[in-house]
Amino acid sequence: MKIESIGKIIANRVCLLALAMFCLQLLAAGSAGDGKRDLKFDLLRIGTQTFTNVTVGTRNADYVVLLHRGGVISFKVAKLPDDVRAKLGYKEASRARRAKVATWAKAAVTRMKKSAEVKSLERRWRQRVKSVLANPALVNAKTIVLAIVLSLLAHLFFSYCARLICRKTGNEPGGLIWIPGLQLIPLFRAAGMVPAWVLGLLLPVLNLVVYLVWCVKIVRARSKNGWLALLLVLPVANLFAFLYLAFSSGPEPKETATPKIMTLQAA
Repeated sequence: MKIESIGKIIANRVCLLALAMFCLQLLAAGSAGDGKRDLKFDLLRIGTQTFTNVTVGTRNADYVVLLHRGGVISFKVAKLPDDVRAKLGYKEASRARRAKVATWAKAAVTRMKKSAEVKSLERRWRQRVKSVLANPALVNAKTIVLAIVLSLLAHLFFSYCARLICRKTGNEPGGLIWIPGLQLIPLFRAAGMVPAWVLGLLLPVLNLVVYLVWCVKIVRARSKNGWLALLLVLPVANLFAFLYLAFSSGPEPKETATPKIMTLQAA
């Protein structure tokens, strides 16, 4: 029993010694952080609380530790009186913080104004487009002419590419290649398909099957890799695949032998 009581006494003394060391470290840290002697107040009122024999300990940007006659307590810097904050050197820090907050607020307001202006411009642009589309009279004649010219150039370019594909497969397209709609006939011939397949394009679902068959056969006729047929089916990629079929080189097409007509003299 005596050994246990002696052990408890030693443990209590060690705890008190550790607490005293901790308080001394707080005081040392406070004075080291300030580079000055610890500030002391005989009487300090914070809000409704009053403290005596106050010594300022550790402090940072947000909190300060105070050692007083009744023990140790910490307070937010914002709750300290103005004169105490000034003595502790928080006046300049609070000014700098307010300046940062003001700068951030101005930048936020500027961003909000810019976003509002952008939204306003988008709204006015949409209203303008709707008004132009709703009133055909507002469409400029130059715009119409430009649209017609661009459409004509796009058709001529497509027809020229189709003509190259037909000729590189050994099939002369003729004048049909320049006529919208009828230009499909030489393209089907170039793929080794009967022109009657064109009628299948007029039927739903069947038109997809006809197009897939044409993609496979035209790639084989040009002696290209089978993956190119898949690219002809995919949106956007089919444009580049079609141009590749038109302008890429390949093996020379084999000339089909024309059958000889037997005449009476030859018999």
